[in-house]
Amino acid sequence: MEMENNLPAPADFGVELSRQQAAATESVARHPVVWVPSLYFAQGLPWAIVSIMAAIMYKKMGISNEQIAYWTGLLGFAWVVKPLWSPFLEMVSSQKKVVVAFQLIGGVALLACAMVLHLPGFFTFSMAILAVSAFSSATHDIAADGSYIANLNKEQQAMYSGW
Repeated sequence: MEMENNLPAPADFGVELSRQQAAATESVARHPVVWVPSLYFAQGLPWAIVSIMAAIMYKKMGISNEQIAYWTGLLGFAWVVKPLWSPFLEMVSSQKKVVVAFQLIGGVALLACAMVLHLPGFFTFSMAILAVSAFSSATHDIAADGSYIANLNKEQQAMYSGW
């Protein structure tokens, strides 16, 4: 008497198990509760550094209030004019790649800013680097918002809005 064996072959079982693991990992990694808060944090941190912390740092380094107000005000201009280049970012095939690229650019710029603070012309150098960081952050904001809208349905957008 021969019994029918409906069990998958050992090799098939391993493949199926790895598919299930991949699917489980993908669903966890893509869940909005994982990436939305970090995305908002990545949007706000450079703005806070450029707009608030730079003013405090420059004041402690002996820069006059007039210069701080003027130059940090100009840095904020990057966020004011960001709608001008947002249509060009819509042409990019992957918003996620743009988000990551501008996070890296902004991070390197902030690191470079820290490196020039001990130089004699620190104010000029750091302002130029903070300008790069500001435009990088503004561009990151546009791409992050596009990624947010593209990857979440209307209910999820409403649920995570304002985090």
